[in-house]
Amino acid sequence: MGTLIHRSRVLAVISLLVLAGCGRHGTVYAVATDAARQDLVGTIIPDLAFGNSAHAEPAVGTADGVEWHIVRGDDAAALPGGTPSREIMVLSATLANADEGTLVSVDVKPAAGVDSKAFEQNMSDNPAVADMFRAIAREAVDAGLSHRPFEFGNVSAQIAMATVSMLPQITQQMDEAARAYEQRDRDTIDDAYRRESGQ
Repeated sequence: MGTLIHRSRVLAVISLLVLAGCGRHGTVYAVATDAARQDLVGTIIPDLAFGNSAHAEPAVGTADGVEWHIVRGDDAAALPGGTPSREIMVLSATLANADEGTLVSVDVKPAAGVDSKAFEQNMSDNPAVADMFRAIAREAVDAGLSHRPFEFGNVSAQIAMATVSMLPQITQQMDEAARAYEQRDRDTIDDAYRRESGQ
């Protein structure tokens, strides 16, 4: 009897996974493709997902799905002296008809004007970062199609992995910045001594 119950539980879990469409190539949602596109257009990914260093424009419809255009900078860039905003990447969700509804697959692409080879190399060199962006796109899709808020808890593991993977680069940048600061400090002191000595 116990074995039968155990088997039925295992089969139930497998069935749920199949019905949910979980897999590497996308997730199937029980909604028509046109309705899925309508639900996703205009959805917003919170700036906090990008550490407030960039923000996503509201999702726009495309021929085969939707896209979130990620921009570095903010609306304050329009003010005098502000840093101009610049599109750096695109998170895309491709929608395809499936027997159960709509198959949604996500991708990370370079923005128009960004060197695509350099972008792809950067994503290849930093797989945890690429995974983080894909996780953010998947969460944006799931939130939009489930009519719920974007949940950071659903992407926190990928954000943490990306942060850990970037620590060596962050440390190197901090060390370089410290060395540059120390050099400027020495140059300032040397300049002050030269002025004092009349050189």
